[in-house]
Amino acid sequence: MIGNAGKEIAQSNYWDTEMAQAGLAYLSFNAGCARLLIPDATCREVPEMIKGARHVVISMLPIEQAREDCYCVEFMIEDGSSYPWCWHASRSSFDRHPGSSGHGAELLAAVWGRKNGKPHKFFEVKAKLRIANAIPCMQPFE
Repeated sequence: MIGNAGKEIAQSNYWDTEMAQAGLAYLSFNAGCARLLIPDATCREVPEMIKGARHVVISMLPIEQAREDCYCVEFMIEDGSSYPWCWHASRSSFDRHPGSSGHGAELLAAVWGRKNGKPHKFFEVKAKLRIANAIPCMQPFE
């Protein structure tokens, strides 16, 4: 459960779920923002994760191909390096699919963790959404 305040997260039980306890992130879309919720253990990686961040590219398989038995979403923090920080996940790791009409959409992307028991936004940058043929998507964003 995520309590939304527009693009912000007012409250969430994500950090108390089995998913978070297992070290798995979750992607939630709301109010034009793709919010990656990261487990407590991953929060110490945030400085390296966002170092040099220029923007985020979110690649998703078409909705009819989004299944549980394969990667169908990629959240890549583009930093200009050959090895940007990237997260891949299956269908159960995100709350909604924008559909093929979302291809090329501009939105915001944010990384959220928990700080002092409450949701905390570590950073927010511009993002682009692409509907891709494969995940991971190795093609430059056009």
